[in-house]
Amino acid sequence: MKATIDLPRELALRLKITAASRGGRVKAVATETFRNAMKTAGKPIPKTRRGTMTLPFFPCAPDAPARHMSTAQLLALEQESQNQEDRARLGLSH
Repeated sequence: MKATIDLPRELALRLKITAASRGGRVKAVATETFRNAMKTAGKPIPKTRRGTMTLPFFPCAPDAPARHMSTAQLLALEQESQNQEDRARLGLSH
């Protein structure tokens, strides 16, 4: 099935970078990402499926900080978290 999805610029760029770093195609990375998201949401989907597919919805509390953050802020938070984990693995955390 072909679908057109309008992604925020920074997310589309990250998708392309991930595909390039793996030596693969954007389609493969996007498919893997959707499958993983569906599994995480507790609704695994088979590799082939006919019919409609809905994107996962992740409910959160009305006062959750992420509700008021932009995509760029969420990506920065994720990156900082990954950097902290990397520093901890290298023994560089304070």
